[in-house]
Amino acid sequence: MRRPVLALTALVACVAALTTALTVIATDNLFGLDDDALRAPQGTFIPDEDLASLPVFTTEDQELVKEVALADPRVQAILEGHAYQVAQVGMWTGERLSLIGGIVDIAFEGPSTVTGEWYTWSTPNCETNPEEDPIIVPYRATYADVTSIHVLVNLQTGVVVNITPFSHDEYHLIGEEEFTGEYQEIKLCGID
Repeated sequence: MRRPVLALTALVACVAALTTALTVIATDNLFGLDDDALRAPQGTFIPDEDLASLPVFTTEDQELVKEVALADPRVQAILEGHAYQVAQVGMWTGERLSLIGGIVDIAFEGPSTVTGEWYTWSTPNCETNPEEDPIIVPYRATYADVTSIHVLVNLQTGVVVNITPFSHDEYHLIGEEEFTGEYQEIKLCGID
């Protein structure tokens, strides 16, 4: 009668050992799932055909954007008498990621007071026409604590379309803006 009990005990022990061995082999871990099994599965990225991709902004494009920005008489007048360097040139794209031009970040050596003719976007009739496209409004002003200016260049037309002051902290308008074009205020509905 002892033999059947020993045989049954040996069989249970073998099944338990085999189950444990298979679990360890399958998971590489005696204590459960391994770390890889807990991670999200890695799939293959299939890009959406309807999703536009970034255009190519070549070195030649960057150089042309920088050249147009620095040659603009308004930019030259703002920079006159200040130590500065071109800190960065970035890409400017449209709604469907078409290349329009570039933006040039021209940094001063330190916070500066600068005077000049600035260009900025405005939507003067946005209360009555919310779908109105912004226009460019020129104005003269003096700003204090400016650390750089941002110059937006349209590569399609080869002209500067926006010049704005920038500061890492906060720049301050000294006095009043003097509007030099048809529109006598800067208005962006929903933003200000």
